[in-house]
Amino acid sequence: MNVYEFCSRSFSYKKINIFKFLKKFYILFIVFSIGVSYLSILTFQTFFLPDIPLNQIPQIKDKYEKILIAEKANEFSEEKFVAKIKELNIKHPHIALAQAYLESGMFTSKMFKENNNMFGMKEARSRINLAQGTQYNHAYFESWEDCLLDYSYYRATYTSKLKTEQQFYTYLGNYYAEDPNYVSKLKNMVNRYNLKSKFK
Repeated sequence: MNVYEFCSRSFSYKKINIFKFLKKFYILFIVFSIGVSYLSILTFQTFFLPDIPLNQIPQIKDKYEKILIAEKANEFSEEKFVAKIKELNIKHPHIALAQAYLESGMFTSKMFKENNNMFGMKEARSRINLAQGTQYNHAYFESWEDCLLDYSYYRATYTSKLKTEQQFYTYLGNYYAEDPNYVSKLKNMVNRYNLKSKFK
């Protein structure tokens, strides 16, 4: 890269050595670089970082810790799930657990992880429900607890008059799933994992 300097005596430009030029004005160059860096940092802080008073930092930290505690409390586990089924006093709870196993692939499916939907339910149109909307053609919920509560609403709306286990199985086979082997799969789940023992 060629650098030229104006010569006032001859009113012309002469070629100069760039290294000598920079050495001559290096102090100005350093000051200029520092100034530009400072202005860049100041601009970033002004437009991209929130202006938080120092006295509010402990409050923000406390709020963040409370959010983490709440998230920890809402984490799913099968033990919590079984306890919640007992708390809601759902009839034939072992069948509910078998449905959750089957519909969610033992709580590993995309539908469960992203929709918090372990029962493969669609968004309800004609009953009270807790769905936040539809995703992947199925209802999605804010939490797994909301899904379980919504399932209990479904049971209360459509199956409350069914008294025996066999009546409930028959209902599920006729109305809940399109799979003709749905009931036999549920029964196999109940026997294979001895699900009745979880609710004694």
